[in-house]
Amino acid sequence: MEIADAASKRKSGSELFHNGERPIGGTLLELWQWSASDLVSNATRGVLAEYIVALALGGPVEPVRGEWDAYDLKLAKGTRSR
Repeated sequence: MEIADAASKRKSGSELFHNGERPIGGTLLELWQWSASDLVSNATRGVLAEYIVALALGGPVEPVRGEWDAYDLKLAKGTRSR
């Protein structure tokens, strides 16, 4: 597999979880609601702050947030911010 193949793609939230070909229930949106609804938790508030800054700079952020990127934000115009 090429590294480019592993790049994250923006999700809609309607994606279903599967066990092989069999859906096991639950959607990606339900996972996000369950795991990230506490916007002031240590794990989430930094990401929220980055998102708010991106909006202030004219967002949207493209394509998705990279956890280990060399920069915090990359705007649609290609502008990067640390």
